Amino acid sequence: MASIGAAVTLRSKDGRPVMTDQGNLLLDAAFGPMENPAALAEQLNGRAGIVEHGLFLGLARDVIVAGKEGIRHLERHA
Repeated sequence: MASIGAAVTLRSKDGRPVMTDQGNLLLDAAFGPMENPAALAEQLNGRAGIVEHGLFLGLARDVIVAGKEGIRHLERHA
């Protein structure tokens, strides 16, 4: 995944890999700020071995972001 800009780590708990109910390993991929999330989602969908990704594009209408500057509430208007 480094070829598309991700720093990947194996998700673990208590020193053991975390697996899905179907026995798949979970990998966390840190991409940093994304200029084009839709294009990245297409790239991930086209790669062998990736069952699903967490880019849930177009689904959320409200987002609450907490950071050093406080809390922001972002809303998407249809």
